[in-house]
Formats: sequence, C-alpha cells, structure tokens
Amino acid sequence: WGFSPDDRLRIIPANAECSGTAQNPNNPDSDINFKVDCPAINGQGCRQATTSESIMTSVLTSSSPGVGIFIDRVDIQQTSSTLRFTGDISQHLGSDPEFGADIITLDLERIIVNGKDINSVSAIERFEANKLAGVFEFQDTYTNGPIQTYQVGHRVMSTPNYDQMTIPQGWVPTAADGEFYFTTSPFTFTDSKGHWTRRNKLETNEEIKGITAAPNLKLCWGIYSAGQTKFYHEAGKVNFVDPPAMASAVVSL
Repeated sequence: WGFSPDDRLRIIPANAECSGTAQNPNNPDSDINFKVDCPAINGQGCRQATTSESIMTSVLTSSSPGVGIFIDRVDIQQTSSTLRFTGDISQHLGSDPEFGADIITLDLERIIVNGKDINSVSAIERFEANKLAGVFEFQDTYTNGPIQTYQVGHRVMSTPNYDQMTIPQGWVPTAADGEFYFTTSPFTFTDSKGHWTRRNKLETNEEIKGITAAPNLKLCWGIYSAGQTKFYHEAGKVNFVDPPAMASAVVSL
C-alpha cells in the first residue's frame, strides 16, 4: 500500500467507472470539460483536457524542494525505534486531524546493516533491512528478477524532540552466535543520509481550470504497472462550480 511519484489521477464523468469498460479495462476516458497546465506561460499550456488525460502527481520526500532533511541514526528498542533526522522534521511529517499520522518508507538501497551495504548483506540481514525500510520483496522475483516489492510503511509518531520521530518497529538481538546479533543499533545509512518518502498523501500542481460547471465528477487513482498506468478505484469527487458574480466591475481611464 502507498502512493508513489508514478501514480496518476484521472477525472471522469459522473456516470463512468474508474475500472473502465470490458473493451477498455482500467483505462476510462477522461472528462474533457476542463483545462490543464494552467496558467499559460508565453502562450504555452492551459490546454483542454483529452480523453486520455492523466494528471501528474508527486509525493513528499527527503529530497523534495524546501525539505532536504534526512535520517542519520536509528535508535532501536524491542517494540519501537526512534529515527533521528538532520533537521526539524516536525514541519514536514506529523499527524493530521483528517488523515491521521503520516506513513513513510525508507530507501532500501541506502541502508547499511552491520557495516555492510545492501548488496553485501546476508539473507537474514536483508530481511531486517526490509523491515526498517517498510518495503518487502516478493521472494519468487528475488531469484528470477527484476525484484518486485510491496509497501507496508511505518506510521510515524512525533516526539518532544523536533528532529526525532518514532516508528512501531523494534528489534531483539539473536543469541551471540545468531545471524542478527548486535549490542548497538545495526543500522546506518550511506553518507549518513537515510532517504524517506511519505506514502499517505498525493499532491498535484495547481494547474486545473474548469470550463463549465460540473458536479460529482469522479477522481480515479491509477498506478504504474507493466509499462502503463492502470486505473482501479475512485479516490474522490471533483466539482467545478461557477464563481460568484463580481459585486461591481469598473474600468477607469
């Protein structure tokens, strides 16, 4: 579960289905009574939507503009762990009254386990790194490649420290001769910069402009799969409404 930067949104008529039709499954026609890429710049953009219009999206990451905050340490306990960030993370991650606590995943490729990068770890160490990342790998693709993954994520909880958050994932070391024995945290990151991605919120640019009033249009969520975007479910409603009339309009020369 979780959003990714490859996800797309599509606005379809109120009487259509996000799953498409038998002749065109998972690819419903877009409503075309709105414009995208607005406002126009130098005459470019603000064009009418097409029947295949897919709206670009983005997710918040450690490298997003205006963020630049990474994870530099993981302090682990038996049932939870504390992520220490390189700056004030409370401005970017937290809990929303409507949507609840944010959910993040970590970049698996940057996790170091017991001093070894992810390509050098044992199978047990790699699984423990998957648990920290909140991203797991389908084992049947691990040997046949390319590796396919699925997200679980971590629900982050704020702490009194502005640069720390906790996740509900802990570790207990194995016996001294076991495969995952440790006395201090076994996890570090490449260049001491663990990368994270917020997965529970998807954003678009402020680029959509209605042409005519239209209520209860459906907003479909699509995921990138096998080289194309496939739409499955309704994510919400879109209403285009006429703006209120100006109380008074005067041109003075």
